[in-house]
Amino acid sequence: MDKKLNAAVNSGAAPGREEGDARLDAVRDSIARAVDRLAQRQDETDTRMKAAAENAETRSKTRLNTLADAVLPRVNTLNDDMARLRRAHVEAEARIQQFEQQVFDILRARDTGDTLRKLDAEASDLFDRLFDADERRYGAAGSWQADYVSWKARINSFWDILRGYSTDVEQPFAVTSADVGRAGGIPDNALFATEDMRFCYRMMVVVNERHMNFRENAFSFNAERARPPGSNAAPLRATPPARTRQPALPGSLVA
Repeated sequence: MDKKLNAAVNSGAAPGREEGDARLDAVRDSIARAVDRLAQRQDETDTRMKAAAENAETRSKTRLNTLADAVLPRVNTLNDDMARLRRAHVEAEARIQQFEQQVFDILRARDTGDTLRKLDAEASDLFDRLFDADERRYGAAGSWQADYVSWKARINSFWDILRGYSTDVEQPFAVTSADVGRAGGIPDNALFATEDMRFCYRMMVVVNERHMNFRENAFSFNAERARPPGSNAAPLRATPPARTRQPALPGSLVA
C-alpha cells in the first residue's frame, strides 16, 4: 500500500515542479533581457557622452584658435607699440638731458661773460692809471706796485677762465726778455728809478698788448657758447690756437 501511495505522490508532484522551473526560466529570461537593454542603453549613453565631449573639445579648440587668430596679432602689435614707446621714452630722456646740459652751458657762458667783462674793465682802468704813472696819484713806487699786482691778478683771472675751456690757452705773462726789451719808453719820473720797476712797466705794456688781442677772441668764443641752439645770429668763431711768442699776437684758444 505504501508503494501505491508514493507512486501517487510522485506522479502528482512532477507537473508542479516543471511548471515552477518554467516560470523561473521565464523570470531569468526577462531579467537577462532587461540587463541587455540596460547595457545597450548604457552603451548608447556612453557613446552620446563621448560624442558630446569630442564636440565640446572641437568647439573649444575652434574658439581658442579663432581667439588666438584675433588676439595674438593685437598682442604682438601691442608689444611692438610698447617697445616703440620705451624707445621714445629713452630718446626723450636723452633729449631732455641734452637740453638741460645746453641750458646749463648757456647760463654758465652768460655768467662767464659777465665775469670776463668785469675783469677786463677793471684791468683796463688799472692799466690806464699804471701806464700814466702820475706821481700825484702814486707818491711812491710801492703804491704803483700794489696796483700792478691787482692788474696782474685780473689779467691772470681773465685768461684762467678761458683756460678752463681749453688747456691750449697760454699764460698771459709767458713772454721773453726780448719782448720786454722792445716795449718802448718808460715815464721819466722817480717811480721807475730801479731796474725792477722799469722791468714791471715794460712787462705790463707787452702783456696788455697781448691781452687786448686775446680779449676779442675770448669774448667771441664765450658769446658763441652763450648762443641758444638754432639761433639765427651769425655764428662767432674763436681764433685757432697760436703758439707764437710775439707779443702782438693773441693767446691760444680752441673752441
